[in-house]
Amino acid sequence: LGGLASGGGGASGAEGDTNESPAGGGGALSYANGIAVTPGETLEVVVPLGGAAGYIMSSGGPAGDAGIKRGATWLVMAKGGGGGVWSSGIGGAGGVAAGGVGDVRWSGGKGMDATNFTYGGWSGRYTANGLPGINSSGLSASLFGADSGTGLGRGGAGGRTSASPGVVGGIRIMWGAGRSFPGNAADV
Repeated sequence: LGGLASGGGGASGAEGDTNESPAGGGGALSYANGIAVTPGETLEVVVPLGGAAGYIMSSGGPAGDAGIKRGATWLVMAKGGGGGVWSSGIGGAGGVAAGGVGDVRWSGGKGMDATNFTYGGWSGRYTANGLPGINSSGLSASLFGADSGTGLGRGGAGGRTSASPGVVGGIRIMWGAGRSFPGNAADV
């Protein structure tokens, strides 16, 4: 079972601002192998939207956590990215790996601080923490076991008068003998 959390929203400034507002942080990634399930049991899949974009002189919203639950217990959970903070000009923090649930956990990248253009942080990956939002080229975890440029779970860009929401993450479920993360991606 694997969870890729959504990114935080970018902050929005005001007409006439000289810099863009700060961007949102990327969502974390968590996964675990060999989780026993019972045929017919119900598991809850949680994939929240990305954090809301800020609206004129306001911060971006944080993203909720993503994962799979059995009742009230998380089997796997990845922390959502933080929103860009308009008042301080600081980019949103990436989802923190230590706060997640899973055998393997990676943090999301920090959103870019207020500057001429701001990029959201990249999501956690299968093999490393997410990259900070320093440009439009980066890697995020795909749902098929690879680190690619899909943008899943990425933080939203900040702006002068408008901003972008965080990008939604995703959940991956594999089953069968000999199957394990991050490869063996036939069943999604």
